[in-house]
Amino acid sequence: MKKKRRKKRFEQRYLLVSFALIVIATGVIMTKSYINTKREKQDIENGYLTLKGLENKDMEAIEKEVFAVNEKAEAEKNKKDPNLSNEEYFENSVFMGDSITEGMSFYKAIDSSRVVAVKGQNVVGAKKNVDKVMEKNPNEVFLLYGMNDLETFDKSRDFIREYTSLISCLKEKLPNTKIYIESILPTSSKVKNKSLTRQRIDEFNKAIEEMCKTLEINCINTTTTIDGREDLYEPDGLHPKAVYYDELLKYIKNNI
Repeated sequence: MKKKRRKKRFEQRYLLVSFALIVIATGVIMTKSYINTKREKQDIENGYLTLKGLENKDMEAIEKEVFAVNEKAEAEKNKKDPNLSNEEYFENSVFMGDSITEGMSFYKAIDSSRVVAVKGQNVVGAKKNVDKVMEKNPNEVFLLYGMNDLETFDKSRDFIREYTSLISCLKEKLPNTKIYIESILPTSSKVKNKSLTRQRIDEFNKAIEEMCKTLEINCINTTTTIDGREDLYEPDGLHPKAVYYDELLKYIKNNI
């Protein structure tokens, strides 16, 4: 009788232990399966995000290319004939600058309404004229500063800081206007001013070129239009003669 009871208890324990092992095993399998599924799901999500990122990058690159092509086509379509007279070609333009630019209207190379220039002005003082330019709402603005700035600033970086500020003002007031920066014209070899040496002019012009690249605006190197041409200078060796302005405007028309 006792043996039968022991056998029955043993069988019950065996069944309980077996059941417990099955439950544990099932739990382990389900847990592992859940973890694997979760990982797979995470891997799929990560893969999708990666592909989405690549797709977005590709689309951005494509959009940039399409925009560049359209912009180039539009520029070609709107490109003016350089054989037009100065008045016709620059009828919707404004020239900003100092006394050198002032000479354009003084010598009647271009209508005075297209010129906003002040004798002795530098890039700091030029900010006062931004509103005048805005009133004219030009398609293009041509800036020629630097001669007075060479005497105002010891370092080209200070000049560029103020020039950048001036350009920012123009962009804010005239967001759809194209901006062109002309290089500082070299002086006659007769000029002995230490602030206006060729070395300093070249240094400031290089800084202008770098600034234009950074700001993604147009830079016109007009140095060659007068460099070494002593016959084109007024007696002071700083200001060009009347005949020079037609050459300058012709050069600009053929190089923008």
